Amino acid sequence: DINLVLVHLGGGISVTPMAGGRMLDVNDANEMGPFSPERSGGLPSGDLIDLCFSGKYTEDELRRKIVRSSGLSAYLGTNDGLEIERRISAGDQKAQLIYKA
Repeated sequence: DINLVLVHLGGGISVTPMAGGRMLDVNDANEMGPFSPERSGGLPSGDLIDLCFSGKYTEDELRRKIVRSSGLSAYLGTNDGLEIERRISAGDQKAQLIYKA
């Protein structure tokens, strides 16, 4: 019998509440959930629809952009938390603002 919240912190972030050792729910880290090193997190659906039909990206490019090139990576050019922490220690205020989000 264990109750806890299990969290995977990687390129995406997944969160699973557990009760009595059983999963109650889980988010899909590729499609929903929190902002992360590589994922965009939840997106405003209207803006996403506009982007899908803008002609700027192919389907594959848009999927890659949302799943691999969003989040910290889009704002700071890296998904490496240690590098971002070094930037913050060196006084990078933009890195600090984005990392604290």
